[in-house]
Amino acid sequence: MSLTIGDFAPGAVTVGSGDVTLLHAADEVRQHLARTPRSGTATAASIHISAASSRTDAYEVTVRAREVIIAGDSPRGALNGAYWLLEQLGFLWVRPGASGVRFVPGKAIAEGTVRRVPSFPRRTLILGNDALHDEWRDWLEFASRNRLNSVFLHDTPPSVIHRDGAKRPESADEIAADGTGWMFERWDAEGSDILAEAERRAMTVQFGGH
Repeated sequence: MSLTIGDFAPGAVTVGSGDVTLLHAADEVRQHLARTPRSGTATAASIHISAASSRTDAYEVTVRAREVIIAGDSPRGALNGAYWLLEQLGFLWVRPGASGVRFVPGKAIAEGTVRRVPSFPRRTLILGNDALHDEWRDWLEFASRNRLNSVFLHDTPPSVIHRDGAKRPESADEIAADGTGWMFERWDAEGSDILAEAERRAMTVQFGGH
């Protein structure tokens, strides 16, 4: 027996603890499932997400007749497992932002157990200029959904510590014409938000340059 996207209802997702990353994994699954209609089956298949306390991002997904069990070696591993499941059901994330979410109908996932172990412990997306830093929320989400676990806000061109009251340019073209980076200003304005959103996804944040 195999399961398709229509066999799941958004409300059939449970988590093994109140860990912030597990809760985020459940929210991601629910939000994606809500994008597609159910098949009308009498009993919706359930999805349970849990995690151990290992430092690796590996995960195991067990698919049975009416349930899917996602067990991460860590909360980040469980989140990776949730994205793997969504991919098997037809979802793809091809670029940052809502417009980058794609759904391919007709996918199905067979019964059995799959285990995945990342080849590299750290998988980093580098945001190499201020225009990308302005869209950090979309990029962080995009990186997380594609199983990266680190984001690097890279300072290019070099920022200036003392601005003498100058205001940050608003457009990408103006930033490019200015010739200096404005990453410190972005961090001062939204650094705490960046860290909070990264923590929710169990991602590390690098800040700076060479």
